[in-house]
Amino acid sequence: MKHLRLYTLILSAIMALLPAAQAKELNIEGIRALQSDLSASVYSRNDRAGKACAIVKVAFTEPGAEFEGNVIGTTEYKAGEYWVYITAGSKYLKMKHADYTPLMIRFDDTTTGPVEAKKVYGVKVTGGARAQTVTFKITPPDAILTVDQKEYPTVNGVAEIALSPEEHAYMVVAPGYNGYGNKFMVYENRDNKVFVELDRKELYSENVQASKPAPRSENDLQKITVNSSDYGMSTIDLLMQGNEYEDDRVYNIAMVEEKPEFPGGETAMYKWLSDNLFYPSQAAEDGTQGRVIVEFVISKNGYIENAHIVRGRHPALDKEALRLVNSMPRWKPGHNNGVPVKVTYSLPVTFKLQ
Repeated sequence: MKHLRLYTLILSAIMALLPAAQAKELNIEGIRALQSDLSASVYSRNDRAGKACAIVKVAFTEPGAEFEGNVIGTTEYKAGEYWVYITAGSKYLKMKHADYTPLMIRFDDTTTGPVEAKKVYGVKVTGGARAQTVTFKITPPDAILTVDQKEYPTVNGVAEIALSPEEHAYMVVAPGYNGYGNKFMVYENRDNKVFVELDRKELYSENVQASKPAPRSENDLQKITVNSSDYGMSTIDLLMQGNEYEDDRVYNIAMVEEKPEFPGGETAMYKWLSDNLFYPSQAAEDGTQGRVIVEFVISKNGYIENAHIVRGRHPALDKEALRLVNSMPRWKPGHNNGVPVKVTYSLPVTFKLQ
């Protein structure tokens, strides 16, 4: 019996330590005051001070939910709807379910305002996909991280955020650095990580300036035409101001002096693709395989931008190819005249069933 109790305690401890990322999310689809509903008057209930309560009708198809806050008496479950009696003036109600992460239902100026006595409020709640933990590792460590326009705190440049398995967008900014943002996919039961390293804001050095075309007059602002044979293009117009110029053109990879490079080279790139590719179950069940062509821009900072499908194979394969490309580590950017430039790159991503 002692051994049985010990095993039971160990199992309970393991269950308690299971990551919260495996819990499903509850989502509010709508919240409003039901002006014509007289349930709070017909089926009235008073709080401890003898004042009439409000009723919050929470539409949710799964039984077993519990509610916390200024709840009065027992919550009733009627035909897929929870009747929760709360005191007048309440501003929130917390919903809990064993299979989901807790949900805070707020009654404030952005929704209905604090609930009123003898009034009925309707809240529609649905169960979403399982939330997954996404780990952000950011340099510099004091950078500000926003995901889907919501700011998240970081500790020593690391943030762990629970997000639904779908596409999200992030932005990272820091004083003295160039900000960077991109989209990323979150998948269920995977190690979701995002690495961001910002570049410092720096002017070109004098050594780099010496390799750039010099102004052809005393005017600080000029238009310079470069010989077409230099770049295989008709003309390239560059705006120069003093000793600085910014080339924002997007070059074809064949038209740059120094091509962009994946960390470690092409062999390392294809190994990285193989190690990080996940074959979508839907495509595998359909027996679909083949090659997806993704085109993207490698920025002056070496980040992936504007990735899109040039030739698709299957919606699930196309989506996985985009996720793979957008999650690539930072590249060594392409250069012209010793200056980083934007370069387009086409990459075939091969899906083959074993």
